[in-house]
Amino acid sequence: MTHHNEQTTNNTAKIMTRVFPLPRAHTGAQVGNGTMGLMIWGGADTLRITVGRAGFWDRGGGNAADFSDIATYAEVKRLLEAGDETGLRKAFTIPGGHTHPHLVSGGRLDLRLPAGWTLDREELELGTGRVRVYAQGSGGAGAALTIRQATHHELAWIELPEELTDSEAELIPAWDIAPHFKRYPEIPPPQRGDTLHVLPSLPARWREVSFDDVRAEGAFLIGATVSRGHVTEVRVRAESGGLLRVAHGIRGPWQAWRDSSGALRNGDSKIFAMPCVAGETWRLHA
Repeated sequence: MTHHNEQTTNNTAKIMTRVFPLPRAHTGAQVGNGTMGLMIWGGADTLRITVGRAGFWDRGGGNAADFSDIATYAEVKRLLEAGDETGLRKAFTIPGGHTHPHLVSGGRLDLRLPAGWTLDREELELGTGRVRVYAQGSGGAGAALTIRQATHHELAWIELPEELTDSEAELIPAWDIAPHFKRYPEIPPPQRGDTLHVLPSLPARWREVSFDDVRAEGAFLIGATVSRGHVTEVRVRAESGGLLRVAHGIRGPWQAWRDSSGALRNGDSKIFAMPCVAGETWRLHA
């Protein structure tokens, strides 16, 4: 069903106006800075802001659990030569699952206005990306909140007028918006003593997983890639510098290199240790 809401554009001031209710995320104003995006919608007394991020993908789908055992070259060749379309589909999909990786939401912020207030309209200023949301109160009172987004950072904020400061906010996580996302357990935080332990206990069902920017004690940001159930790459970014000691979880020999200089090290120990300076990233790869 297509929803038709009142939408006008003021060509002089370059303002696009939408009138509430806006019942779905894609019917509201959409702003972004190339990395982080916001969709601003809602109705009645609740403003909803859906947050997206470039590169926030659910990399499941396909036959991720045992792909390497079923979709081998020899087996795919045999199925193609036999014209077995059903067998090919079975080799590349999980029954009831997604057939390909897909972009998922980063979550949503729901802002419930104080009693007696309802949403009226929103205005997107095309030149700046600023969004003003107007609300009507009992007795004909009016007020407007402003939503702004940083140009070069993953940051957005809401400026509330005095009339709306009693609004209540609720954060809705991505796994409540997209229930299929629950099949991935929460990423365990890196354990820290004198050593960072990345994925100290790897869940058995993590066959194909990749993540970045998990914050660890010591001002480090951790990322890792799991392929066929094994850690194949670990990424560590130092925000403030200092000695890096990481139990990486990679089996067997590995290579390590620094993004800024390309410095390369080879090793096979379970611990990688290296002094770091602020802003540099080390990558370890099987």
